[in-house]
Amino acid sequence: MMMMVNLGPEFKIANWPCWTDEAKKAIKDMVDTHDVFPIPVYGHDDQLIHPSLYRTILQGATVKVYFSLRHWAISKGDGAGMDAYSADAFAIHVVKPAPPPTPSTPQKCKISTASPVSSPKKRRLGGMSYFIIGFVFALLIAVFTKLDRRVSFAAALTRHIH
Repeated sequence: MMMMVNLGPEFKIANWPCWTDEAKKAIKDMVDTHDVFPIPVYGHDDQLIHPSLYRTILQGATVKVYFSLRHWAISKGDGAGMDAYSADAFAIHVVKPAPPPTPSTPQKCKISTASPVSSPKKRRLGGMSYFIIGFVFALLIAVFTKLDRRVSFAAALTRHIH
């Protein structure tokens, strides 16, 4: 026979960990009518794991579940019958802890992860920068040389960039 010990307040139904509002409400409704008889869960160091750590430790881990299997042959007496099975888990042991979470590869971001205004490094001029410099250059030339008003800025820009 298994010896029962007081495992502490964390193993009481009132303190059982829940992650959804629905489960939290259900637990409150069961406090006076139910008791928790948890399947003991042991870490890879063979130490008892508290319920608040179940999700963290068990998610992604390789475990060994110990259980007893019962079988009943049920017949009506005429030879025809059926089989009934029942499995009762009595312990869970972590064989291999969950691997550490791998950082996700960043997807294409619409927002730069590096500040465009506080970088101490001089930045290389990219395509848009060349376009703006060329446009300003063409605009200055147009102003100082008093281009004919019939010549569009686009034509002046094309002439001076290429």
